[in-house]
Amino acid sequence: MSQLRAAQAADKRANQTAQQQVTNVTALESALNAKTKAIQAEIDKINSSTMTQAMAIFDKTGQYPDIAIPGGSSVGAVALRAALTRRGDPYVWGPQAR
Repeated sequence: MSQLRAAQAADKRANQTAQQQVTNVTALESALNAKTKAIQAEIDKINSSTMTQAMAIFDKTGQYPDIAIPGGSSVGAVALRAALTRRGDPYVWGPQAR
């Protein structure tokens, strides 16, 4: 009987510990989500400000300013850099007949 009681007490302690861990993880997850939202809001604000500044320069000069491209060597950043080298070239849809 005493072994059964000891096992039940150990089981109860393990369940309480597990529940505390779940509570801790849930709190950390909520804090992380809040920080992620705050960071994304700041990024959106900066992007909006940068675009406004770029458009103001374009309105004055007729050319877009050179901008720093975030993203390092991601596929999107590489594609954007390649596209920016073609600024001013006429846009053509599909292959051209020669």
